Amino acid sequence: MGLLASGVAVQQRRDYATRFQPGSTPNPGGRPKSAFLRKRALRHLRAAVADGIDQLDCVVDATIQTAIQGGTAGVAAFTALRDTVDGKPQAASDDSEAPRISIAIDVIGTVNVGK
Repeated sequence: MGLLASGVAVQQRRDYATRFQPGSTPNPGGRPKSAFLRKRALRHLRAAVADGIDQLDCVVDATIQTAIQGGTAGVAAFTALRDTVDGKPQAASDDSEAPRISIAIDVIGTVNVGK
C-alpha cells in the first residue's frame, strides 16, 4: 500500500513494471477512427452546391489552386493531394535496393536572350 499526498491509501499493482513490454501494446491498430466524424464529413462533402457539383469538387479545386500558387501553403496543398492520390511515399533506407530514377535532358535548341 502507498499513500497519496492527501493521506489516502492506494493499493499498487504488482504487474505495473511488467504489464507492457517495450514494443508491444494491447491495441496494435492504434486508436480507432471516429466513424461518426467520418460519416458527417462525407455527408457534407457530398452535398450539392450546384447542378453536378458537390462540396468535394470545390475542396479539390481550391486545393489545386493553392498548390499552383506555390509558397508554403502551396507545398502543403501539393503534398496533401499527392498523399491522397498516390499514398505517402516510403522512405528508402540507405542499405535497400530501392530503384533509382534517372532523368536525361536533351538540348534541342538554344535561345539568345537580350539580342
